[in-house]
Amino acid sequence: MTKHSLTSSPIKLFADDIKMYHIVNNLNNAIYFQSILNSINYWCTDSQLSLNYDKCFILHLGKSNTKFSYGLNGVLFPSPDQVKDLGVFIDSSLSFSKHIAATCSKARSRCSLFLKSFISRDLFSMKQFFISYIRPLLEYSSPVWSPITQGDINALESVQRFYTNRVPCCTFLPYKRRLEILAIDSLQKRRQIADLVCLFSIINGSTNTFLHPYLNFELPSITRSHNLRICKPLLNLSLSYQNLISRSASSWNKLPNSVLSSNSKLQFRKKVALFCADPIR
Repeated sequence: MTKHSLTSSPIKLFADDIKMYHIVNNLNNAIYFQSILNSINYWCTDSQLSLNYDKCFILHLGKSNTKFSYGLNGVLFPSPDQVKDLGVFIDSSLSFSKHIAATCSKARSRCSLFLKSFISRDLFSMKQFFISYIRPLLEYSSPVWSPITQGDINALESVQRFYTNRVPCCTFLPYKRRLEILAIDSLQKRRQIADLVCLFSIINGSTNTFLHPYLNFELPSITRSHNLRICKPLLNLSLSYQNLISRSASSWNKLPNSVLSSNSKLQFRKKVALFCADPIR
């Protein structure tokens, strides 16, 4: 009976959470995937640990997926269309629209909580509440799910539009003017910065995220800006372009050497925030 190492590439470990993945095109692929599941079960048994089968799920990706069934010890794992992983909702189409809708709903609830619970409408207090308790919800893990469709972009931005319009000195003013008064950026610009900072961390090796063979660089050129220009992937489906590399390649390639030569992630974030234009402001 085949046993696999838990350090093999299809397995990712985080605290008490285990994720595994594999391309399954035929029965042999499915049997291999099940054998990895069995290895996890053997390891847990040898280590006197128990798996919580109620929290085990199979997420099938792709329209042509044959959707084989998998399980352990006679327990068949369910295969829902959507699962929640480390706070992010992931569906079978990898569109993240459902995650964005859930995030916006939760953020709007917090906006309403402040407006109903606090009498004060002091500009500083309202701004700090938004920055500390609402905006982090709208930006958590954004490099994973940042949208490219205008509908999702508008849905996220509408939360900040709604809240800033409740600040007394900003009521009924154009959104651009509200951002200027509050000295904050649009959420769209902040997500762009988060994408570029994530790419910077991956390229300079300060994070263990591995994007090979998808992250490729253009050949050095004396006529084209810097020598870390990223090749934008060529994909068949428009939805596939929501990934980090496709989304950020153009913006990354436009960065000057003065920004890319940053010595730390913090320094890079400050420089790129000054370089990137706000699509709204």
